[in-house]
Amino acid sequence: MDKLLACPADLPSLDARSRLRRAAGLTQQQVADAIGVQYQQVYRWEQGAAEPRGRRRAAYLKLLQTLANRHPEVALGP
Repeated sequence: MDKLLACPADLPSLDARSRLRRAAGLTQQQVADAIGVQYQQVYRWEQGAAEPRGRRRAAYLKLLQTLANRHPEVALGP
């Protein structure tokens, strides 16, 4: 029930983040360039070693939402 009530601004799961990026044919470097961070940061976000904050979080979330709209089959997962 908690998942149903989760804030829509929550980031996708760790697995979904990398699946969405790969479905769009993007590298971690391309995502990093779009957001304005080093590619290692995107790697850490996808691994769960760190979470984006502030403007970077908003930009990452917007990118992931756009990718999810383009690739709904990936966003829903297996």
